Order: sequence, then C-alpha cells, then structure tokens
Amino acid sequence: MTLAGRAAIRERPLAAFHRSLQERAQRKRVPVYAFVELTYGCNLRCVHCYNPTHKARGEMTTAQVRSILDGLHGEGTAFVAFTGGELFTRRDWPEVLAHAKRLGMQITVSTNATRIMREVAERLARVNPLHVKVSLYGATRETYERVTGVRGSFRRFLAGVTRLRRRGVRVLLTSVILRENAHEIDAMRSLCARMGLPFQYSADIHPRVDGDRSPLRHRIDEATAHRIWRDCVAAPALRRGAFPLDPSGAPPTAPEDAPAGPDPCGGTAPAGPFACQCGRSRIVVTPYGKANLCLSVYAPGYDLLAGSVAEGWKALVSYVDHTPATDAHECPACPVSRFCERTSGASFLEMGDVNACVPNHKALATLRQAWHRDAWDRPGRDPRGGGRQGKDPA
Repeated sequence: MTLAGRAAIRERPLAAFHRSLQERAQRKRVPVYAFVELTYGCNLRCVHCYNPTHKARGEMTTAQVRSILDGLHGEGTAFVAFTGGELFTRRDWPEVLAHAKRLGMQITVSTNATRIMREVAERLARVNPLHVKVSLYGATRETYERVTGVRGSFRRFLAGVTRLRRRGVRVLLTSVILRENAHEIDAMRSLCARMGLPFQYSADIHPRVDGDRSPLRHRIDEATAHRIWRDCVAAPALRRGAFPLDPSGAPPTAPEDAPAGPDPCGGTAPAGPFACQCGRSRIVVTPYGKANLCLSVYAPGYDLLAGSVAEGWKALVSYVDHTPATDAHECPACPVSRFCERTSGASFLEMGDVNACVPNHKALATLRQAWHRDAWDRPGRDPRGGGRQGKDPA
C-alpha cells in the first residue's frame, strides 16, 4: 500500500464522521456546531481584522455565557469553537471552557497565542481541547508586527506556541496571507515545518462587520492567491493522488464532474443564497449574547439574553428558510460555481447582499477551473495519480 493510501485510511474516518454528523444534523436542523465569540477585546491591532472594535464593553457575564452553553447543550450542540477577539483577555476563560467540557462538549480555541503564559498553557492542557488554532502573520518580527501593529508580539507568539506544544496541546497554525506578508509564504511554511506543524493558510479578507472596507486594502490580488493555492494545496495534492478541490481527499474526477471547492463553513449547494451550514447545523453567538448565522452575517441578531437558545435557533432556521434567492443569486447557473468558495457571509460583508456574487471569489474560481482542466488534459498527466509526473500546470 502506498503512503497516500495509508494516509487516506488514517484521515478519512474522522472526515467521514463529521460529514455524516453534519448531514444528519442538517436533516433534523440540530445546531450540532456552535461558534461562541467570548469577547471582541484584543491585545493586537491587526490591519485586516473584521471585528468592529478591540474593546470589551458590555459583554456577557460568566453566568450568562454558562447559561447559553446550557441552552446549546439542550439543543444538541456537541462541538463549540471559542473565539474572539482574543479570548485570553477574558479572565473567566478557564471557567467557561471547563463548563463546556462538563456538559460533554468537544471544544476548540482560536487565539493569537501572545497571552499564552506558563499558567495559561497548563490550564489549557488540563481542559484538553481538540485543538488550539493559532494565527500566523509572518515568519519574521518585522513582517509579523507590521500586521499586528504591536511591538514584541512576534516573540510572544513564538513563546506561546512553544508553551502549548511542550504540554501536549494540539496546535494548528493558520497563516493569514496579506499584501504585507505574502513575500514570506515560503518562510512561513518552513517555520511550520520546523515546529512539526502542518501548513495551513487563508487569503480570505473581508470588510469589517460594521461596513468599514479598509481591510480590503490588504487583500492579495487574485493571481497571487491562485499561485499560492497552486503551490501549497493543488500541486502537493496531485502528487499524492488526491484532488485539491475536494476536502474529503477523494480521487480527482473529470472537469465536468468536479466537486465543490472546500468551504470552511461546510457548504452545500442549496437553491437559496445560504451555501453553508449556518442555520442548518451551525449557530454563532456574539459577545453580547446575540444569535447570528455566522461570524460574518450579523443576522437575525436574536437576543439570547432576553429569550432562549431554543427560540434563537428557531429564528435562525426561519431566517434561512424564508430568505429567498433573488436575481443576484447567480451560483446555480455559474459555470465556475463548483470551484468557488463564496459564502453568504462574504457576499453580505463585501456586497451587502447574501445573494450577490463576489467578484474576487469568481475570479479565483475561474483560475482554478482552468488549472484543473489543464491538469486533466495535459499529455502524460493523470490527475488521479497515475501516468507521468511532470511539472504541475501553472
């Protein structure tokens, strides 16, 4: 058996479990996955951040967070992703995470790692999250701190990641690719390799949730984004006989049968504008106790502190089911939709309409479709892993 085959045996059962769980939850409309934004407070000032503020004012109390977690548990939530802001700016984070674990929930944590001191790392290790997701903004101090706007943050980031790994906490590094750091993509990959961590990245930059479009100034152009995807995702996938556009790792198919591109929101292809699982199997809770569809779509904004999680979930389901597709919803007829990572959140933030096409996403999808066809049709190349292995298509 090949190494790729053994890897597939190791990796697919977990992916298959989540697909099966998501499908069942979607059919029964159970919020099995929840994102809980504990705070908007943050110690960094990243140039691309989509949060409306860096200050933690009027946010939920510990008791209110616990009550909402109880409500989520009652509705069937099994996985909770705690995020912010920087959640470690909240002093009650140990109590909040411990309460979720007592309810039997599996948790993940997103952080910039700059506040991971020894005691924090030890307490987090005792909580034993599925993983801790850490953002990587550069491979050098100059570049990293050009993004974060805070001197000394690169040193604290490295120290925080080291403390977590020494205590056996599972760490995922995700590089956020911007104009400011795209030149260090290879160096960031090398940094991940030296740490023994897989390289992951995102180039998905949106306006702030308050409508401020300034983060778009830091988005890389489509050609650069495509080149990074080709070099970091597509080419390695083809070399191991996997299809770079299929998150399941399934073998590639002919261009006309290409599956949808990877969707961080667990996308489907419904007739309506919401090509994701939010309002179907996922829910987002803001630091103010509002229930929303996702981290990007601040709707319907149901007040969980005045009502209940059960009522809030019903409001989300109703919002998704009764928001019609308009003439702006081009996805069903779009020739590159199977290669596109557009989400309703991206449409909402950038275009002001959950139905609308996002030009940046369509341009990337067009480049990926062309790359895939070239990979399939190029003489001597069998994208399924057979045939002569030559230079990957540009």
